[in-house]
Amino acid sequence: MILAQILHSLFFIFVSYVFYLKYNNGVVKPSYIYSIVFCGLLFFVFNYFFNGLSNKLFFVLLIFSLSIVILQFMRNFVNVFETSKKLENRKQLKEDVVSVQDFVFKKLFIGLICTYQLLLIWIPGIFEKMIENQ
Repeated sequence: MILAQILHSLFFIFVSYVFYLKYNNGVVKPSYIYSIVFCGLLFFVFNYFFNGLSNKLFFVLLIFSLSIVILQFMRNFVNVFETSKKLENRKQLKEDVVSVQDFVFKKLFIGLICTYQLLLIWIPGIFEKMIENQ
């Protein structure tokens, strides 16, 4: 079980790293994507046959990883300057708001989602309570 937790942790850290690279102008090599798909399928089979982590948990963790893409897509539609004429006129404030928005969406959310994924892997009680509430 500990080995499965370590391997899954490394997998989701790598997935978060690839998203970090993609959204922060890094180079995402095709081999990274192939590795993620191959390891994801390997973990699914491993979980099914060798009783590693539950595949429900694995699926939820993948959905959390995909939420990074959704957040980045939504970021393109968030624009506080269209509704406020006063903010449009203040160039420095506009640059500060944009830089904070970039930091939050491109770095902070990716880190927080990765941290939550690791918590779900290492503390099974969180996932069990999450399932109970549905």
